[in-house]
Amino acid sequence: MAKAAILVLAAMVFFGKTSVALPSGLQVSFGPDSDWIRIAYLTLAPLLGTFLASALFAIALLASGQSSTITGTLAGQVVMEGFMRWRLSPWARRLVTRALAILPAVGVIAVRGNGSVTDLLTLSQVVLALQLPFAMFPLLWFTSSRRRMGGWKTGPLLTAAGWASAVLITAMDLWALPDSLRGRAGVLICNAPYVPTTEIAFMPAEARDHEALMALDGGADGLAILRRAAAEAGAWLAPGGVLLVETSERQATAMAAVMTAAGLTAQVHEDDESGATVVTGVTAGDLAIS
Repeated sequence: MAKAAILVLAAMVFFGKTSVALPSGLQVSFGPDSDWIRIAYLTLAPLLGTFLASALFAIALLASGQSSTITGTLAGQVVMEGFMRWRLSPWARRLVTRALAILPAVGVIAVRGNGSVTDLLTLSQVVLALQLPFAMFPLLWFTSSRRRMGGWKTGPLLTAAGWASAVLITAMDLWALPDSLRGRAGVLICNAPYVPTTEIAFMPAEARDHEALMALDGGADGLAILRRAAAEAGAWLAPGGVLLVETSERQATAMAAVMTAAGLTAQVHEDDESGATVVTGVTAGDLAIS
């Protein structure tokens, strides 16, 4: 209910907002590159004033963080002491849990600067959404087990609601994750089969006998799967993102042409020591790698 309330409030306040006029007369514009964690409170400024809006927003962030931290600490204590039998003094538990929560964030901010705060917050919410099923399914399995919970076992209505919620969250993750990654990937690696169909018979016996045909067959010219990867890569790569595919030396020129036809800047890389050939295709924009 709390998450739903936050979502509804955010939609009412932020959706469709392109700018806001402050009581001082200053006009602040919003866009895709806005640092929302720093300026979100301004959407409340016309109603509450800049000072009160910023104070309430800060208190809300602090309360939200405390709620999550306390919940996580209590859950970790129950798991460590109740299931894993790990006994830690309260000060040691607090030190470990706070360090694990704070140090990664401080490290990212120190390396990337203040501009990474919004990206870090977004990433944390994505990770939270993805890890929820891994927490919910074991929790539901434990709490609905009479052998483990005895008389404290959850009732049929609560159990059904819990499993329905877990399945719904998992389904939403699977549905939303692919689209949320479009245009954001810095590097894509496609390690697909590139052996032409007619040449599979000439491969070493250990490869033919112990590998599935679909793991070897690259189509008539060996580039069938790689051609599909190149055609779709542009939709997934960020500006300056790069697609890397392995081919044979004699297929490299043809694969580079496939990359070019897909709108990527192609380049062939060869390593004589390992005998490997890699073709890269880079999207327009600042290069992600050199």
